[in-house]
Amino acid sequence: GYEQLAYLPDGEPESLRKILTLYREAYQRCEQRSTPQNERLVYWLTWKLDNILIHQQQPLAGWSVIQTSLDLLTNAGYQHLLRAEAANKARKAGDYESAEAWLALCDPAPTILELDTEYRTTLGLVHLARGEWDRALAQVGVGATEVPHKPDSWVVVGCLRVAALEKLGRNAEAERVMHALHYEAKHAAAEALKVCLQPTSVFAPARPAWMAA
Repeated sequence: GYEQLAYLPDGEPESLRKILTLYREAYQRCEQRSTPQNERLVYWLTWKLDNILIHQQQPLAGWSVIQTSLDLLTNAGYQHLLRAEAANKARKAGDYESAEAWLALCDPAPTILELDTEYRTTLGLVHLARGEWDRALAQVGVGATEVPHKPDSWVVVGCLRVAALEKLGRNAEAERVMHALHYEAKHAAAEALKVCLQPTSVFAPARPAWMAA
């Protein structure tokens, strides 16, 4: 099934060929008949194809795939998530105005937790990149339960929170949050935390608290 394709290694050329072929087939089927199942498959293959292209140092091609899918998909949730990803790509390229323009097309207060989390973290990272520490922190809050977020986003939310607190000079709070984050990472995602906190990352301001944890 298609679920097995999620485990295709992103760095292999054969993975790109397989997913690209399936994406084109799914796109054509969805053009002919836009059912929920067809739209879901196009969205999933867009996500997988973009990951592969990023891994293979082809970010512009990934951007093109997202824009192509946005021209086809009618599901508001899929549109929201792909626009947030487009905003992330713009932010990573240093084009903060384009990032904000993409986010302006999203619902700023969706009732679905996954969509709300993607919007808040994406906007928070734009604020972080701009040096707007208060505005970045406002998107995720200080307390662990102040602003609800989807469970698998805890590393991104936590690092964003700590980075903003550090830059605001609230070092003791930053270290408390990082201590809890570090404890969780030992049991679940230590490598993900390490990747997020690389010196070149937008989360780099959180590194002092990380080193002290």
